[in-house]
Amino acid sequence: MTEDEAVQLLLHRSQAETADENVAHAKGIAAELGFFPLAMDQAASYIHSHRLPLAKFLTYYSKRKAEILRHTPQLWEYKKGPLNQNSIAINAFTTWSYLWLYCSTRLRATTSNAC
Repeated sequence: MTEDEAVQLLLHRSQAETADENVAHAKGIAAELGFFPLAMDQAASYIHSHRLPLAKFLTYYSKRKAEILRHTPQLWEYKKGPLNQNSIAINAFTTWSYLWLYCSTRLRATTSNAC
């Protein structure tokens, strides 16, 4: 995916305004996620569902990625492949983990209210 396509996807799916500042932040996010469509879409979903400003996403993302890497066994496949493959895999996994945490938290809240 090109940088422009990634930025358009992120802005559209996150429903962020297309202000110059947001476009600049979207370019940074796109570069960090390697322009990988799945990671871009997951990041946009997280940004939209949490009403997170684009300017703050990379801070949240970096903390989550560091946490995941800290708990990743040294010989796990994500750490064995070439750098580009590692980046794509860990970027998708990190953005997916945000959605997993969000959905599981909502499910627990819904289930506890039903009991």
